[in-house]
Amino acid sequence: MANRIDIRRVFEQPAPCDNCIKRYICEEQELACRAFSGYVITGRTYEHSVRIPNKHIFYKIFKEDDPTVLTKFLQSLNAKQEELPL
Repeated sequence: MANRIDIRRVFEQPAPCDNCIKRYICEEQELACRAFSGYVITGRTYEHSVRIPNKHIFYKIFKEDDPTVLTKFLQSLNAKQEELPL
């Protein structure tokens, strides 16, 4: 199981958001996508990750106290190959 990286370090390295056209929408509306959530968990950026931001992933990243909640949630989405609506 991957551990969530220190959230303060997220913005010190190149992130999937750096060149994303949805970056400012996500900032304004508190949205996050699978690409960003994977980066938060592993500290790595994968270009092929889905970039459909939504509030649900944002809250799993920034509002949950248990870091395993995000990992389990993403695993369940991957198993179903689903995306969440905004």
